[in-house]
Amino acid sequence: MNKNKIQHIISCALVLGVVLVIKFLLSVTVQNVFFDLIVFFLTVLAPYLVYVFQKKYRDEELGGAISYSEALFYGFWLYFVASLILIVVQYIYFQHINPNFIANSFRFSAEKLQMQGIPENIIEEAVKIATPAVVAFMSMIIFAFWGLLIALVTSVFVKKT
Repeated sequence: MNKNKIQHIISCALVLGVVLVIKFLLSVTVQNVFFDLIVFFLTVLAPYLVYVFQKKYRDEELGGAISYSEALFYGFWLYFVASLILIVVQYIYFQHINPNFIANSFRFSAEKLQMQGIPENIIEEAVKIATPAVVAFMSMIIFAFWGLLIALVTSVFVKKT
């Protein structure tokens, strides 16, 4: 990757990362309809931002032409770097701000899994490995996957030869 592409990805990923962080913090701290609507809006905004930043990169750095694979590559890395920002915040939140969040979430899920017939020893093992670092890492993988899916779609609209 050239230096301009890396700088462009990082600067745009900071904006996308802030959106993802705000969405995360609102979703785990405040529970009411108004904030749920804001979380929904931010969820829809994230793919739109990927499209806007891909288009901006195409027009400003590449002279108005970009291949599908280049747009896909850029979109994926954009979302991946933004997810790195998010997992740092998630780790801090799960480790220091609300250390009981993961345990409480797993207790709620465990009750549902037990009703579905999942053996209790399997559920207990899952709860043991669910540390803030593991949850943040799993979140990064999930966001990288979603970033790939989003970039697959947005790249179709950004591609221009």
